[in-house]
Amino acid sequence: MLLMMQFDELGYLRSRVEARCASLGIGEERTDAMLDAGFGTSAKATETRLRIVDEMLMLVTDVFGVGRGADWLRHHGETFGGATPLDLATGGLSGVRRVRDHLRILHDVLAD
Repeated sequence: MLLMMQFDELGYLRSRVEARCASLGIGEERTDAMLDAGFGTSAKATETRLRIVDEMLMLVTDVFGVGRGADWLRHHGETFGGATPLDLATGGLSGVRRVRDHLRILHDVLAD
């Protein structure tokens, strides 16, 4: 029963990430890279990655809005030493965390 609930949660998270990617105009290849970077790992590791990606995409939209958020993901490499946020987010868990943490700071600054 617990295993079934985990798979349901993973499916839900995958759907949310796919929807957020679609709203930001992120192509299928990049979306798949964010979804499947943890493929073959444990369900817990996959869930953790999907939660971080979901939060990152939510923060992009909260901080910049959809149009500017999509632009920021694709073009603002100076923030991360030359790599665009989207490159980092599709490159592995450490990149996703780095982008998410940066967005958390921006979100908190704007909230104050």
